[in-house]
Amino acid sequence: MKSGGNAEAVKEADASSSAAPRLPRQSGRDAFHGSVKAMLARTRPTWRAISEAIDGLSLLDEAVAASPQDVTIRILRAKSLIGFPSLYSNDETTIEDYVVSSTRSCASRKSRR
Repeated sequence: MKSGGNAEAVKEADASSSAAPRLPRQSGRDAFHGSVKAMLARTRPTWRAISEAIDGLSLLDEAVAASPQDVTIRILRAKSLIGFPSLYSNDETTIEDYVVSSTRSCASRKSRR
């Protein structure tokens, strides 16, 4: 990640998400927070990156479990998993997220016609 504004924005997003009170059924917020934590993991020293990555991906998994048909949450998780070492990433999960997202998007477009 570039230094300066982008890195600072990610840190601020993480701080504000961490400070917000947890309410039930906030899977969208959890997904975005998980995505931010996954981005932070890419900028941390190895020992801290592992913890950030696990925290972020856990939040994303919980968000998908709470709202499995939510296209935004699925895409956030899939994009967050891309580029992670196989230690964190599950290729099958990423593929499943894209399949569910594209299927839901296509169905949504057809219903609007």
